[in-house]
Amino acid sequence: MINPIYKTYLEFARAVTRKPIKADEAVILLIRHGSTQFTTTKRIQRATSYDPLTSEGLEAASKLKKPLEMVGEGTRIFYSPSLRAIQTAFCATGRYLPVNHALFGLQDIDYGDFSGSIETIKTAFPNEYEIWTKNRINFVAPGGESYRNFMLRVRDTLQQNVLPQCYGHFGVVFAHTGTIREVLLWIDGAAIDNYKPEVSLTSVTAIRFSKIANPQLLLLNNTNHLGNDNDLPPKK
Repeated sequence: MINPIYKTYLEFARAVTRKPIKADEAVILLIRHGSTQFTTTKRIQRATSYDPLTSEGLEAASKLKKPLEMVGEGTRIFYSPSLRAIQTAFCATGRYLPVNHALFGLQDIDYGDFSGSIETIKTAFPNEYEIWTKNRINFVAPGGESYRNFMLRVRDTLQQNVLPQCYGHFGVVFAHTGTIREVLLWIDGAAIDNYKPEVSLTSVTAIRFSKIANPQLLLLNNTNHLGNDNDLPPKK
């Protein structure tokens, strides 16, 4: 896996705000939603499950306001239409969320009827679970989608819907573990079977995309906003 250029949010913020973003480049911040009942109990869920943020999730999402102060007017905001992503986006930005920027392609992989704990799934779908463990890329859970389909829709959404509106600007994407992980695997050229980047709750990952050069990983799985304020840019 490629290593990020910056280790702290402060280093990242100082570097990318030193001068305007070039017209043929975009700096995209990928932010995972806050904690929910499903994430707290480590259960698999459908992409469309009703799963609001817990009180802890709402509090952590609100702490994203400070790191996002560096991205001001002109910032493009996109989000998964899942409730947990919408709540995180609103808590973090405190602004109106454009309805047409809620993109289905940013939703996490849909496991369909594979919902609940691993033990519950193994009991309810023993044959399907066995197939899933042997072929995660092409397996389709009952009522769900394959990882291959998920991979393609995430990449297509980023290339066709997000990046064209973000060149010359910052873009912020509120999404899910699987979505952010897939973007990282894409820019790294790695396979999901070989590497699974960690994506923590309300973490910030930043990537510089260019029309003429390879993407650059600027920041990875950063949670400075949950800890030491000295690692964040000063308030404007």
